[in-house]
Amino acid sequence: MARKSIWTTNRWIEYRKKQGKTNPEISYTNAEMARRARQKYPERTRKYARDYYIRTWGQSERGTLGGRLMEIFAFQMLPLLGFTDIEYVSSYYPQLPFDFIAELNSSKIALDVTAARWKTIQDRCVRLTKILGLDYYILFIKPDKKYYQLYKIQEGKSRYYVHLRELKPCPI
Repeated sequence: MARKSIWTTNRWIEYRKKQGKTNPEISYTNAEMARRARQKYPERTRKYARDYYIRTWGQSERGTLGGRLMEIFAFQMLPLLGFTDIEYVSSYYPQLPFDFIAELNSSKIALDVTAARWKTIQDRCVRLTKILGLDYYILFIKPDKKYYQLYKIQEGKSRYYVHLRELKPCPI
């Protein structure tokens, strides 16, 4: 977190003095008060952030089994989303950066399935799919399996987030 410079603090004190406020040294803006609270009680901030994440997104199953269950659910859901010729490549080659190879609108795609709310895609994964002649998509599925969101991976963009307002209901 960036520290507030002395010049800015002095300028704030001068501004408060011009307004005629008493004891301007202890008058803080809301942003300063929030920053000080985060520094003083970091465990509360982390707990609030985690609670908010669980409230809005949900908690997924941990470990390999949870990921496999989500991929199996996606395998059942993909035909209902218009995917054809679906191949579950992660079952026999788990080191690939994607889980499925499928066909969508007569073009071959590589599809990665995740229950996380954000995902970082490495450039080498995008280059691999380009070499294979595939478009690269990522499918976010909420852990409660009620909503999903599908993104096409763009070159140069590495971080993808789920926007809760853009979620679509799962067809299953």
